[in-house]
Amino acid sequence: MIQPSDLIDLRAKLATASPANAWKAVRRLVLGGRGRDALSLADDYVQLAKPSTDKLLRLWPQALDPDGFAEHVLAPAFDAEGRTELELSKQGSLTGLRHLTMLESLTLDHCKTLADLSEVAALTGLRTLELDGCAAVSDLRPLSGLTELRSLLLRNCRQVANLTPLFGLRGLRRLDLRGTSVASVAGVGDAFPGLEELDLSGCRFIEDVRGLSGLRSLRELDLSRTRITTLEGLHDLGSVTELHLHSTRLTGLDGIGVMTELETLYLGGSTKLKSLDGLGHHPRLTTLGLPPCRLPDLRPLSRLPALERLSIDGDQRLTSLDGLEGHPSLQELHLAYAEDLTDFSALARMPALRTLTLQGLEQLADLTPFSGLLHLEELHVCFTDLRTFGDVDRLPALRTLDLYSCPRLNDLGAITGLPSLKEVRVTDCRSLPGDLVADLKARGLYQTY
Repeated sequence: MIQPSDLIDLRAKLATASPANAWKAVRRLVLGGRGRDALSLADDYVQLAKPSTDKLLRLWPQALDPDGFAEHVLAPAFDAEGRTELELSKQGSLTGLRHLTMLESLTLDHCKTLADLSEVAALTGLRTLELDGCAAVSDLRPLSGLTELRSLLLRNCRQVANLTPLFGLRGLRRLDLRGTSVASVAGVGDAFPGLEELDLSGCRFIEDVRGLSGLRSLRELDLSRTRITTLEGLHDLGSVTELHLHSTRLTGLDGIGVMTELETLYLGGSTKLKSLDGLGHHPRLTTLGLPPCRLPDLRPLSRLPALERLSIDGDQRLTSLDGLEGHPSLQELHLAYAEDLTDFSALARMPALRTLTLQGLEQLADLTPFSGLLHLEELHVCFTDLRTFGDVDRLPALRTLDLYSCPRLNDLGAITGLPSLKEVRVTDCRSLPGDLVADLKARGLYQTY
């Protein structure tokens, strides 16, 4: 404990202290001193030692007077360094934080025992506040006056349930509530007129999202792993371009039509969806993740003229790709473990198709069904016991062949002689004959990851 006589002695040594001795004095004063006199002297020594603010931050949890340390040492150091951001990890208390009023960005990472946010209330210049894994936080009232906030993340703050203290933060552009206990979004549409990104994924008590109506600036919305069963009743969400609906309880897509600017839609894991009925016409949709349900065909996708990327797996139980023929914009198609597929003829009538991935299609004896894809530029074959490519031809535009984890593959047929082929990338294809590999290397085609 610093005594008055110690302060007299340390003041006398200030003028001649070296940087190393000055740092020792800082530590002594911070770890053993309380109040303005001791900590103002510590700040004088900081001017000589010139430690970084990161170095000073490591002293904060050890300080005998953490509030005084923040006021008399940390705050001046942050100002001198021009620092406006702070990340604290695994803290149980924020004592003294209120003095760091220059902060514009604050992150509290996995402060699992932290419950009191009252110190944050004074940081009225904050524009970004991130709490991740602060499992004891429930009361958001200290945040109600942070009207400069533009980004608020409360990820995995499991006790957060009541959003009404935030309704005065009308400047918010991003709100992340994933993994919280929020059960109601009533009033959200009126409270945040400028909101552009909203993440409600993992909010397992949310059943009704009609309260989001009116978020006219919203671009990205994640409702994954909620209890919603319908999107009906939503309105004024015409700016949404990206929508995530993984693992919801949706039984239909009615209501999604209000999102007229939609570009990206993910439906994976929403097992109660039985069709694409209600999807409607989305002229700007470029990326679609299909739901894990049996689909009779892919004809509803003809109403998505901008679609560029599509993944199909075994859950759709498709036997053909009917409905994709003639699609004007579909460039990338990923077929993964879709072992019911036997008819691939639609591929040859897809004028925009440039990239095709065949993953785990064990029903194939060879790749002859994929001959005649005149515009295909990349072919990816992976996770299959396929032994031979067979007589694959008429792939005049193919530039890249990617082979990954095809342990039994021993014959590439005539594919290596294709006119546009520039590279054959090979990983874990141990059965390829040595002379074939040597030939690929001699042609300058062979690549490994």
